[in-house]
Amino acid sequence: MTYTVEEYATEADWLAARASGIGASDVAAALGLSKWKTPYTLWAELSGLLPRTMAETIAMRTGKDLEPIIADRYAEQTGRKVENWGRYTILRSIEHPFLFATLDRHQVDPVRGRGALELKATGFSPDWLNEPPEGYQAQLQAQLVVAGYSWGTLAVMPWGQPVEHWDMERNADFCALMVERLTQFWQRVKDGNPPATDGTPRTREALKAVYAKVVPEKIVRLPDVAVQWDAEIEECKAEIKRLEERKRAAEAHLITALGDAQSGLLPGGGSWSYAETRRDGYTVEPTTFRQLRRRAK
Repeated sequence: MTYTVEEYATEADWLAARASGIGASDVAAALGLSKWKTPYTLWAELSGLLPRTMAETIAMRTGKDLEPIIADRYAEQTGRKVENWGRYTILRSIEHPFLFATLDRHQVDPVRGRGALELKATGFSPDWLNEPPEGYQAQLQAQLVVAGYSWGTLAVMPWGQPVEHWDMERNADFCALMVERLTQFWQRVKDGNPPATDGTPRTREALKAVYAKVVPEKIVRLPDVAVQWDAEIEECKAEIKRLEERKRAAEAHLITALGDAQSGLLPGGGSWSYAETRRDGYTVEPTTFRQLRRRAK
């Protein structure tokens, strides 16, 4: 047995337990493979600087509601036995106690034996055209490490379409590197040492939340590298100004070429419009003005 089993009665208790380590669903964020959460955001959550709870979106609610249906359809299509150990059941790795997983389902294949099953619901997404997104593959590999399984499946049901699935073997080389990176990440959490930040909107939102309060009259000495950051900001501001001037000049040429015409056709296809747009009045009187817009056709 490679894991211990923890069963929780409520979502609140389950979420509280997730603060004790890195779950399989967090692996993509920890490795920088997630589109929805950055390493810094995850670090801040696990460090208690940001809440782990989040508002349930329509897509999240839909996926949760469809999970039993996807599991049933998958079982029908493959003939494999599918087991539900409970939404609030955590399998915790014995070798790496900070690493755990809540599997959507366990499965049994007559030939391959026991495996993990991760279920997804999605609308049309080009990310799934050839193979599952990297973040989901990493999530499945983490589940295999925790559960000790040699294989698992990522199954997705595009809304209104049959279930598609990909069987995947446990990748020993990837899993070894993944565990090494996750161990380093968890050590950062314990040491209060944040990972490098980036310029993504999600990291910026996290930083604003973490440092929402200011200490009046507090002054810190910035590191030497801050001189480089300062220079980069000034360089980018100058570049943005230069590009804005180029953009305004090109727009002026278009307006001159359009004259009093509402739209104009581009030689290679597409068009520009310079039509009247009305702005309703609130604190000021309503006005009518023209707005230049690029159109595909």
